[in-house]
Parts: sequence; structure tokens; C-alpha cells
Amino acid sequence: MDLWQYDDRCVRLTTDTGEVFDGICMHNSADYNEHEFGVAEEGLQITCMLFYAGQIRSVEILPENGGPYSPFTDPYGNLELTAAEDGAALTDEILFCEEPVHVLRMLRCLEALYRSCTSFPDRDEDLVLVRKLLSETDDVSVRSAAEQILRTAQDTEEELKALTDKAVAYITDLFRNDAGGHDAEHTLRVWANAIRIARNEPGCSLKTVALGALLHDADDHKLFKTENNANARGFLSANGIPDREADRICEVINSVSFSRNRDRSPETLEGKIVQDADRLDALGAVGIARTFAFGGEHGRPLSDSLQHFRDKLLLLKDLMNTQTAKAEAVHRHEFLVEFMKEYEKETE
Repeated sequence: MDLWQYDDRCVRLTTDTGEVFDGICMHNSADYNEHEFGVAEEGLQITCMLFYAGQIRSVEILPENGGPYSPFTDPYGNLELTAAEDGAALTDEILFCEEPVHVLRMLRCLEALYRSCTSFPDRDEDLVLVRKLLSETDDVSVRSAAEQILRTAQDTEEELKALTDKAVAYITDLFRNDAGGHDAEHTLRVWANAIRIARNEPGCSLKTVALGALLHDADDHKLFKTENNANARGFLSANGIPDREADRICEVINSVSFSRNRDRSPETLEGKIVQDADRLDALGAVGIARTFAFGGEHGRPLSDSLQHFRDKLLLLKDLMNTQTAKAEAVHRHEFLVEFMKEYEKETE
């Protein structure tokens, strides 16, 4: 394949793994790549991403008037999504590159991610970059897109906070008479765990994660005799959540219970995150405290609570879905094991 012909052209590049990237590309010679990157192979570079010849399956030159976004038919593409998911360093390279079309595509991508409350690694850092871009550019289209991002980010953040504040109030009232381990404090810890995990899981919906975590015990069969997530759906409906979105949130909720799911991993990323968040709260010092609180509430002797450790809690470390939860679970699991050793030593 003669890669020189694509220099300074708008192209659609397909990699050997089937990924598709659109953009204005620059040809890099083998000598240049060897000098700059230590690889003696020619390639094509689209803003911050370099594709060596051996990684390229095909290249298509895009027509100059291919769509409403100059040569591109979509407002942004895989290149921009990959940059957002990889972190602020790549976003920085695109936002401050010399190709206005790529700057605008990156801004459209960021605006869509903020609007949908999608998690990506450097949300706050990217806003700093957008503000910096706004202060330095005179391009009217770029300024307009940057200002829209800042408005969207503020609006969605305020909307999500208002919604989660209502959910916190709802579950606080719902569990006001419960002190057996499935109380409001447990739910708030699961929520905090879930948001922390979600920050490290690009592509998840922070809104779905937050509401799934806050409502995950609202219809727990051990506490309520509701059907079809009646409590959770009632809250979601009362707060204007569309039915399809409520279905997704309830799917997350239904994937949490250990007794009903055990070693089955949820299908959605949001489900994986909330399941991990709940299981983390069953480990470590908090898990020990919750187990004895639940046992005491139900009149169980200490030996029965210790058996619960063996039947469930000691299994959780190896059932985590996300890397963040797996790392946290190791420490909490070790604490649990040490507690059991000390307990058994004292009760010999």
C-alpha cells in the first residue's frame, strides 16, 4: 500500500483489528518513525495517534463535501472517543492541534460525554483544557463549542446532584427503622464505592451507577414484599426518569443480590460496578460489623455469623468484576481472614 498518497488528506483508516478512525492524516517515513519512536516502519498519523503500516488494513480517502461536518458524516468518531478514554494528555493534543476540524470534533465528543453523564478518566482535567482553549482561541465555532461544553457540564452536574440528593432523602426515610446491616448507611457506602469505581471505568453512565447504587436495596426481598422493583420504580417515575432508563437502572439493581446472582457477572458495565460496590461493603471491618449487626437483629449466635463468613464473605474477593474493586477487595479480604484467625484463637 502506498501510504504517501494519503498525506494531508481526510481519510477513514481501518486497523488490522477492525477499528475505524477518521481524520486528516500525515505520512511519516520509516526513517522519521525510527528517529522519533524507535520503530523503522512508515505510518500514518492522525493528530495524536500513529498507525504503522503493519497495523493498517485499509485507508479510504473521504470526499471533500462528505457530510454536514466537512468531509465527515458524523460529529465525532472513534479517534476522539479513544482520546477521551485514554486521558487528558491525548485530549490536550487534539484540542490544541493545528487542524480546526479535529478541535471541533473533540469538543463535540466531550459535549456528548458530559451531556450523557458518561464516565471517562479525566473529566475535571478536560474542563480545565476547555477553559484554556476558550481563553486562547479566536475561532468563533471553537469558542461556541467550548462554551456549550462548560454549560452542559455544569447543568448535568447540578441535575445529577439534585437527583441523588432526592434519592438519599428517599432511602434515608425508607430505611429509617432498619439497623441490621441493610440500612441507609450501607446504601450510602455502596454509592460512594460505586462512584469511585465508575471514575476508573470509561464509558459507564454515572447517572445509572448512582441511582442503581442508591436504590439497590429499595426492594430487597429480605426487607420488602414488593414486586417488579416497585419502590425503585416509584421513585424513578416520580422524578421524571423515562421508562426505558428506569428499566436499565432496575437491571443494575437486580444484578446486585449475592443470593440471586452469586458468581454470575452482570451483563452491563454499570451492573458490574454496583455489584462490586455492594460486595466491597461486605468485606473488611465494615463487613464484619454488618454481619454481627444482622446476626444480632435476627437472634443468631456468633458461631452462625462466623459461618456466614465462610459461606459468602470469603468468596467475594474472587468474584469482583472491575480492576478497582479487585485491588480494594484484596486488602479487605486479608483483614477478614486475620479477624477470623484471632476469633478462632480466642474461642479455642
